[in-house]
Amino acid sequence: MVKYLGVTEGLIYLPGQRSAAWEDSDQEKPFRQLRYFYYITGVDFPDSIVTYNIKSDELSLWILPPNSGSSVIFNGQVPTVDEVKVKYDFDQVSELPNLDSYLTWYAHNEPGKIYLLHDYQAPKNIAPQRLANKDGHWTWLSVSPFDSTSLINAMNASRSIKSPHELSLIRRAISITSQAHINVLKGLHSFTHEAEIEAIFAATCISNLAKKQSYGIIAGSGSNASTLHYVANNEPLKGRQLVCLDAGVEWECYASDVTRTFPISGYYTKEAREIYEIVERMQEECIEMCTPGTNFVDVYMHAHKVAVEGLIELGILHNGTFDEIYASGVSVAFFPHGVYFPYSFVHILISILISSLVRTFRRPGSPRCSRHRLHALQKGRLSIFRNPYQYHNHPPFGNSLSEHGLYC
Repeated sequence: MVKYLGVTEGLIYLPGQRSAAWEDSDQEKPFRQLRYFYYITGVDFPDSIVTYNIKSDELSLWILPPNSGSSVIFNGQVPTVDEVKVKYDFDQVSELPNLDSYLTWYAHNEPGKIYLLHDYQAPKNIAPQRLANKDGHWTWLSVSPFDSTSLINAMNASRSIKSPHELSLIRRAISITSQAHINVLKGLHSFTHEAEIEAIFAATCISNLAKKQSYGIIAGSGSNASTLHYVANNEPLKGRQLVCLDAGVEWECYASDVTRTFPISGYYTKEAREIYEIVERMQEECIEMCTPGTNFVDVYMHAHKVAVEGLIELGILHNGTFDEIYASGVSVAFFPHGVYFPYSFVHILISILISSLVRTFRRPGSPRCSRHRLHALQKGRLSIFRNPYQYHNHPPFGNSLSEHGLYC
């Protein structure tokens, strides 16, 4: 990470997630650790802060003082300094009340900046003036000691390269997710409601000690499957042909994400099978392209080309040549989620793609790419994420397709 930051001195400051209760309640909100903090620390409990002194190569964790009384009775004891030292690999573990004085000392005595992910995370209690320890003179902070523009890019670059340990965590998450999908398929013939799909998926994960989903379980049947982030899961399956199950569990804060569309009856109709085969071809050919040095935008464009070719063959897209239909960007209507890899994101900005459906293109003759896709694949990067489905139910584009001579 420091390599990507490109400095030899400074202090990285990252707060973890704070504990919080629901409004007008004594019940705590579900805890979910902040991702960048976890990447540096591996700590999955709330109310702690990590600092890293670049020059001295010192990683320090700052935690709450020991709790007592009713807090212990209701919530148990918070980790102590000694317990954290034993479990984790920090150079220094201290209690949070000592942090403000340390940050004030650093800001007044060290030349490097204090690097933040976001402006709002800046500590509020750094004294603007301080009595120097050695000569008795006062020092003042004439400029802000904070830099909130550099760290996020450096961390994104660092996080995109996964260590063997990180890959093992991801594989564990994928293994549990795969079993959950399989268990849904095994029981689907007896299900009557979307909620049962959600329940079986969640139960499989929890029984494997994976209690946190990467995102809300999406179990959309019928037309609900055309809503990208449908999480209500509250409608019956009767009279519907397909279910889109988009769900993945986390393992130690590392996520999985698997999407599959399958027939409720156990058999695809001719039309559904034809669409499935297009998507399957898109996926297999894109995976084949993912080798070191490949420009990621080429993978993205190829997926759209396969989609357009397949939809033309089925007669869904017509009234134009392949080049004309491809250049129009109409394939985004069926393929809004696109192809991408998690450089620092879980999901791309769908609104960017929709708003640019038939208007603006990144380069002539091709569907516009999100700027987050414009990276060359490198050896060691995390695997590509691809949502293997197309949407074919009243897409939210009004008449924008027919206005360009294309009909679906």
